[in-house]
Amino acid sequence: MPFTVQDFEDLLRLLELHPEWRSQLRRVLLTEELLAVPERMAHVEQLLAELAQRDERQNALLEELVAAVRDNSRQITELRETVQEHSRQISELRQTVQEHSRQIAELREMVQEHSRQISELRQTVQEHSRQIAELREIVQEHTRQIVELREIVQEHTRQIVELRETVQAHTRQLIELRETVQEHSRQIVELREIVREHTRQIVELRETVQFLAQRLDKVSDRVDMLVGAELELRVQRRLSSWLGRLVRGLRVRAPGDWSLELRPKLRHEAFERLLDADLLARGRFNGGEESAVWLVVEVSHVIDERDVNRAIEWAWLMRRDGLVALPVVVGSRLTPGAREFAEQEGVLIIEADFASVRTEGWERTRQRWVA
Repeated sequence: MPFTVQDFEDLLRLLELHPEWRSQLRRVLLTEELLAVPERMAHVEQLLAELAQRDERQNALLEELVAAVRDNSRQITELRETVQEHSRQISELRQTVQEHSRQIAELREMVQEHSRQISELRQTVQEHSRQIAELREIVQEHTRQIVELREIVQEHTRQIVELRETVQAHTRQLIELRETVQEHSRQIVELREIVREHTRQIVELRETVQFLAQRLDKVSDRVDMLVGAELELRVQRRLSSWLGRLVRGLRVRAPGDWSLELRPKLRHEAFERLLDADLLARGRFNGGEESAVWLVVEVSHVIDERDVNRAIEWAWLMRRDGLVALPVVVGSRLTPGAREFAEQEGVLIIEADFASVRTEGWERTRQRWVA
């Protein structure tokens, strides 16, 4: 059994009476993939938020690592300065020890000289007894000084040993610091790899979002086409009722249905261009006027400036060939630019949705287009 226009109108009327049937009809008409698009979009937005939070935490950790490496570099610089100071002190100690060695050599020469003098004194023991006693005291004093010098050298040796141990400790600390810096460098490399992986995942998510957005645009275009087609059928059926208080005897048809009546009155190119209009309606003004008036109707779910311009162009073609024609746009809503353009050019605006119909600018349109 074929599905007729009357059946479709009955279906639309039932949907108006039972709004709860619309969701069931959408589940039948739309695929499961399209119905699941909002849930998938919410999941994608959640994933993007989690990735952004994880990226912020990784940036904070990287900043802490950079601060730690800078602090390690400062400590290493201070250790280098300390080691340089120790090296300078060791150099000074070496010079002191060399000076002590020189003095000991001089003392040894003096002892040799004393020994020579002692051998001479032995020859003159009796004469120089007093001098020998004095020399003995001098030698004893020298011996005491040598002992003291040895103790000083031992103390110097102990200090050098301590300095060597300190330098070894510093060397060990430098090795540990180098190992720490190497570990930090390894961790930074790992973090960079993680950031690269996150960047790749974000790029993939962005491509997925763009793909879903394109799919949504296509779905939206299909929905607009379906709503526009339904609205055009509704306008063709209901326009005579909507404008019944303004125009009597209004008949609404597709442009091709007016071919026998309009072809003799319009130029060929004008009628050919007029075939692109959505609907043409003819009636007479209420109030006693008997002249016929034509309504050139452009129907769209969302009326934009191009729709307004097409209605104006078609009305102008009919007016140029001597017919009284008014441009009309019908839609669920108008863009701000389309509304301003329609008001400036005197285009009749009809806003129609499932709940109500509102007509705007009838007197302005009549004054602008009826000479």
